[in-house]
Amino acid sequence: VSQSRYRSCFPVTITKSYDTDGNLIVSFDKCAYTKHSYEKYGYLAGLVMFDINNKRTNYSVTEYIDEEVYETFVYPCETVMVNDKYGNTLSTRYFMDNGQAGADRFEVHEIKSEYDYATGSVTTTNYNVKGDLISGGNSYAGKFVQRDKQGRIIKEYTFDADRKAIRKFDGTYIVCTTYDDENTITTSFFDQDNQPMEDNSGAHKYEYAQDEYGYNIYQVYALNDVYLGQEQ
Repeated sequence: VSQSRYRSCFPVTITKSYDTDGNLIVSFDKCAYTKHSYEKYGYLAGLVMFDINNKRTNYSVTEYIDEEVYETFVYPCETVMVNDKYGNTLSTRYFMDNGQAGADRFEVHEIKSEYDYATGSVTTTNYNVKGDLISGGNSYAGKFVQRDKQGRIIKEYTFDADRKAIRKFDGTYIVCTTYDDENTITTSFFDQDNQPMEDNSGAHKYEYAQDEYGYNIYQVYALNDVYLGQEQ
């Protein structure tokens, strides 16, 4: 059974769960309930976890690292979000039970997202408690994604703490995609300086389409539109 309380003037929901005997259920991380707050546009603005004594509580997770090796990570009890009027999250920050700045297991205190509505792009970056740009759990400090008016990705890459594009497993750095009116999709590769490059197989771009039977066909080209062949 869950109970929620909502205050309309300052939107807040508090959810508590009880067993069949009416006892408050406390999770393995000693969290008895979570308070969710919402900003004026109705989007989630933050959450705080509390223990059975109504005190803010961090939570711990023990994870398997290696044979007979376990490590316990302490996660912040509070998450604070800032959103724009469209519901896009601009900032996510973490705080401990004592109100001090906290971080996740990868030392990330804040995740920022910068939206450029004119170009359809968003840049997401990770920062530690000192405000330094750092690599997060995905092994990159930031990610750039640009979409067209239909919401399709047209440019994408990740970058390090020096804001340099990171090389991917296929040897490329930046991926650009175009879509034509005949449902042909072209994917091209670029280096850190946004110059055309080839992947580890020698391909610069792949043109994807479907044949009359519905099979996927890839036409492969090297730099200067040198045709390499077809893949299916």
